[in-house]
Amino acid sequence: MLTFPIIFDQVPNSRVIVEKWRIVWRLRRDPGGLGINDGELVTRGEICEVVKRFMDRENSEVREMRKRAKELGLICRQAIAEGGSSYRNLDDFISNVSKAC
Repeated sequence: MLTFPIIFDQVPNSRVIVEKWRIVWRLRRDPGGLGINDGELVTRGEICEVVKRFMDRENSEVREMRKRAKELGLICRQAIAEGGSSYRNLDDFISNVSKAC
């Protein structure tokens, strides 16, 4: 995945998946920009180079990103499966709302 945050929640969301999850690359030169005019945007040629590098299956960084993405996918599937944390939380929420009514 490539990210190009422009405004509002896109910037912190991009920061999380780029810096913490490490499964994407950012296409914006200024990662802290909050608006479309903040920072300098990348050129068409720079985007082309990043996409080519990202699609290179021999690139070790890309292989690691794909591996982490698969691991995160598995964690997410486990969370929503019956008995998973999200499944239990939603079930608890529905039970609490039902009791209140």
